[in-house]
Formats: sequence, C-alpha cells, structure tokens
Amino acid sequence: MLTSAEANAFPAGLLVGTVRYAGAGQPQVDPAANLERLEIVRIFDYGLGGIVPPEAPGRALVSDRR
Repeated sequence: MLTSAEANAFPAGLLVGTVRYAGAGQPQVDPAANLERLEIVRIFDYGLGGIVPPEAPGRALVSDRR
C-alpha cells in the first residue's frame, strides 16, 4: 500500500504496508513500520474534508466513491 497524495496531506508513493491474504480471501495489511519499536506517536489533524472514519455509519466503499 502506498500513499496517493489524493488529499494533499502526504506525497504520493510513501510505503504504508503490504497486503497479504490470511486465507479465504481475507486481506490483512502488514505495516511498513515496526510498530513494536514506536516510542512516540504524533497525530496530526490536517482538517481534511471528505475523509470518513472507518466507524462512521453509512461509510461508502472505496469502489463506490467515484
């Protein structure tokens, strides 16, 4: 998985993770970063509109957005 620069928050092409299938068509993402070695996490609010959190009701699928 790579960033797309669609929201103008990050440049395109940054490695986020690798998709693998755990079985029976169940995709999982292995993060590119070693999350066990994180000491500090910063959360930035870019104020981007149109990005819906995964828990939001009525969330559109990626294929439905265009």
